[in-house]
Amino acid sequence: MSMDKEIREWQEKSFVHTLAGMGVKAGDTVVDFGCGSGNYSFAVSFAVGRAGKVYAVDRNPGVLEGIRQEAEKRDVQNIIPTQPESGGGIPLENDSADMVMIYDLIHDLGGQKQHVLEECRRILKTGGILSIAPFHMGNRQILKMAEEIEKNGFTLNNTQEKKALHFEMHKFLYNTLGTLEDVEKGTIYNFIKI
Repeated sequence: MSMDKEIREWQEKSFVHTLAGMGVKAGDTVVDFGCGSGNYSFAVSFAVGRAGKVYAVDRNPGVLEGIRQEAEKRDVQNIIPTQPESGGGIPLENDSADMVMIYDLIHDLGGQKQHVLEECRRILKTGGILSIAPFHMGNRQILKMAEEIEKNGFTLNNTQEKKALHFEMHKFLYNTLGTLEDVEKGTIYNFIKI
């Protein structure tokens, strides 16, 4: 089986089960902040079903166009490619999202991290999930990140060990990896808006 087929199977089955365990259900609204090529956006689209919405947010218009084309090709109609506002805001109403995912990006937000966390809090419903997959961070950095998130009105609810796939690394190693099992895996930290 090709790597692309394995990723599709992961999107349509394996990660859908992981998302269900995190509380994602049909009809939910999920934001994939810093969606990149959309691997997680497509997985979420299957979890929330046709009644749900997935906002694939990225500042790169070329990436968003690629997601739009792939969604059309795969007849996926619930992904909404979205650019952040000029000030970095997420163009959604207050209390409108059930989950915000920040996967393989929190380490790279620098001085924008506080603003992003405030935006996530603004758009998430009370009880909504802020889901973080922090690649490129050691244990101390992850603890500091968790403290920052909790100071912004969230509480750590659960973790999903080895459920996040490091797709950016996969992109660079594409020709050397044999199967999806060879892709680096990481822990997902799920925080609840209180």
